[in-house]
Amino acid sequence: MTILQNILFSTGNGISDILCCRTSGTVICNNYSAHMGRASVITTDTYFNFFDSSTWNRYTGCSQISLNIRIKGKALISIYDESNSCLQTFDVDSAGTYDDVTINPDTGCAQGLYLKIEAADICDIERAFFYTANDSVAANDIELGIIICTYKRDEYIKHNLRQLYESEFFNTSSPLYGRMKICVVDNASELPLYDDNNICIIHNVNNGGAGGFTKGIEYFRTIPGITNVVFMDDDVEFVNETFYRMYSLLSLLKPEYTDDVIQGRMFRLDNRCVQYTAGEIWNCGDIRHVGFNKDMSDRSCLKDMNTSYGEYAGWWLACYPVNFIKKNLPIPFFLHCDDVEYGIRCARRIIILNGINVWHETYEYRVTPAIIYYDIRNTLFVNHMHNMFDANLAIQSWKDRISYFHVQKEYKTEYMAIRAMNDFLKGEQWLMSVKPERLHRKLCRVRRLFRLHNTVFWRIVLLKYALKYNIREKHNEDTGAGNSTC
Repeated sequence: MTILQNILFSTGNGISDILCCRTSGTVICNNYSAHMGRASVITTDTYFNFFDSSTWNRYTGCSQISLNIRIKGKALISIYDESNSCLQTFDVDSAGTYDDVTINPDTGCAQGLYLKIEAADICDIERAFFYTANDSVAANDIELGIIICTYKRDEYIKHNLRQLYESEFFNTSSPLYGRMKICVVDNASELPLYDDNNICIIHNVNNGGAGGFTKGIEYFRTIPGITNVVFMDDDVEFVNETFYRMYSLLSLLKPEYTDDVIQGRMFRLDNRCVQYTAGEIWNCGDIRHVGFNKDMSDRSCLKDMNTSYGEYAGWWLACYPVNFIKKNLPIPFFLHCDDVEYGIRCARRIIILNGINVWHETYEYRVTPAIIYYDIRNTLFVNHMHNMFDANLAIQSWKDRISYFHVQKEYKTEYMAIRAMNDFLKGEQWLMSVKPERLHRKLCRVRRLFRLHNTVFWRIVLLKYALKYNIREKHNEDTGAGNSTC
């Protein structure tokens, strides 16, 4: 028996439980259990608990699905498909003791399943889950390696390590025990060094996210048995069910999918029911977020939520096969676009599944002048490395951004945008040889800048660009940044 998906009645960390279940009457939920008052109702047609049988069948071949629910009390349990057709009902009457109820629905052509539990009297649910007992489904021997790169975010790290340590992966009586190893790379070298069989904390110079994940990759290359490596940001929130589902999916993947990448969705921290993205499409730097700002508490989102595909996996939560990471290290971008380049280079299918996600602060809350530098510089490098670079479009886009910053009197940000292009013109050999930590310190030391400085600097960089790419700049064509910075 392989558990595919636990029913999560509550996230237990303040996140809106409408993503877990819909209720009426008196219902008290606690992670994987629930207490139901008389005449109360629970339905699981929700983001976390809708069982997407079509997606599981596509990637794993699982078609024989069963439900187990451990329940005490008197209730009617029904299984519905995605069109709200009732497939099967089961009466429970077990006052005083828990009964393990197993239901084997005839799914037929059903694309998805959900439960409806109607309590005729007080009921307690200890646990419920979908599983497969199909021995013909191939089982892969999976061991996860988790890399968390951090810099001066000790409280986030302590909280997330504590949460993972409470999972089944660290429960000595669980079949999942020992199937996860965690490597925390501390770019600030402040956390105490630590190493046991399952968790290690190592120090690293501040080479940014790319450098931290590189250090983690090098660590897991030395650990035998690791099959998949997960990149995860240090400041995310998550539920442990995410990793249970990731592990189950990997364990049952068909051979043609084992080299693919699993992407975790990003939900918003400021509006926790809203999905910021289910996948990323590079679009030469004009990024498109799949399922952007979609309210996943809306039932209409469920049917097709796992059928959209991204082009690369963002490193807030991304799972790569070890065969790829053994041969490939990230480009030393320091911040931003490192996941883009790595994913484009990987060039594998991106798999998404409901319940595999994190909550993270979105981009608009994290923009600084230094971030603008990395965004512009690294976008140019990614497009150049992967034959997406158009010299005329790139220079016009750059001039437009400088123009905007200048009009807004954001002179420091304007300077960073000019410097980004200047450093891009130094070429890929410079990028691979520069010391990321030293460069970042220089960027952070930039203080007040004056309009005249940017005007001169901009003209110099524009001339370098025109000479390198044989672009003739005409005075009457200098519309964007040209006029703005003069």
